[in-house]
Amino acid sequence: MMVSRRAFVVGFTILIQLLHPVIAIGPKKYQLWFPDWGYYLLPLSFKDNNGRCAKLVNNYWRDGPTGSLDKPWSCSLVLDCILQDTPEHGSQMLSASLVLLGLTPTVLSSLGMSVAEATMLSFELPLLSTLLSFGSVVVYPSRILVYDDPVGTVLPSPNTSTLLSLLPLIRQPKTRKLIRVIEYVAALGAVANVFYMSLELGWRTILSWDCDSSYLPLLWVLLPGVIHLISIFSFLLRPKAVSGGAHDASSQRTATTKVLPRDGTQGQKSQGLRSGAETICTLHPTRWTLLIDSIVSGVAVGHIMFGTLIFSSLMFMTVKDTVPVIFRFGMSAVICRIISWNELAWMSEKYRVECVDSLEGKGRRIYVAEGWWRWRHDMQLKPGKKRSERDRNVDSSASA
Repeated sequence: MMVSRRAFVVGFTILIQLLHPVIAIGPKKYQLWFPDWGYYLLPLSFKDNNGRCAKLVNNYWRDGPTGSLDKPWSCSLVLDCILQDTPEHGSQMLSASLVLLGLTPTVLSSLGMSVAEATMLSFELPLLSTLLSFGSVVVYPSRILVYDDPVGTVLPSPNTSTLLSLLPLIRQPKTRKLIRVIEYVAALGAVANVFYMSLELGWRTILSWDCDSSYLPLLWVLLPGVIHLISIFSFLLRPKAVSGGAHDASSQRTATTKVLPRDGTQGQKSQGLRSGAETICTLHPTRWTLLIDSIVSGVAVGHIMFGTLIFSSLMFMTVKDTVPVIFRFGMSAVICRIISWNELAWMSEKYRVECVDSLEGKGRRIYVAEGWWRWRHDMQLKPGKKRSERDRNVDSSASA
């Protein structure tokens, strides 16, 4: 746990240090514009070298972001000048584009993956799940204090059954390798598209409440990676085991297993199995898992609100400029959603899920808190106190 905390602090520090040069290496503010606004609505006082706004922006470029001693807010002075000289119909178009941009984070959250889907995908494909988290731009948050079980995403559903029946080629091992390569290429393309569009927004627009900054859109699209890492850590704290399933070829197609649905209640569910399916055995979520999962949900909601704050403040775009930006962000989110849908459907064929009371004899353990888990339960036992059956089960599950 200490190593993970240090790695997170170091990684976050490096991220902040890398974001600051975005201002230095990129173009200066007011040099680049989106096509429709820059051609039709940019006031003449800015285009004319002798205009009032042109003189202010030249002073801003000369003095830098900090401004001069007599005019420390030179960037805001240019912003006010352009807004004052913008015609009324241009102001109306700007207002319409701000409404669309403000809705963008919420719309993207419904198009992308959920936190549980990205977490479960990291169980088998950690690199791909990380790429998809960045490419989705926004993760779909679960409700706070409601545990959205990641293993529930690999349970058979009408969606996965329909996908597997419509695309029988993905079941063939030879085709799987080619599909996996295509998925990685598409995921990299989605991530590159998201990063490029965030840089374009930072360089070609002006943030009304932070005029000099260009890195905030890029910072916003990087935050899903942090949410993804926290959700993975929460999932790793939950004790689980995977047992190899060399089932007999004459085994039944379906089997009734004891599973933990997404609402956290225990129940019976019929899950489709194929010959050789592996079993994921899980204990009930720990208190730390539930706590961190609720924190992840809160951070995901905060990420959407932060994105709304940024996007609804991006100045100098028309509706014609805004629609392609939203479309490109949405295209990346949909591509990542399709990839995750395909992989989770494949995992639903590969694994069956079982909620158990003990992991003893259930296969190899997969969780990071084995030593800590045993130490915590040993410290709770007073000298001479007889161990309860649950404590013995926890100790036996933490061993091996």
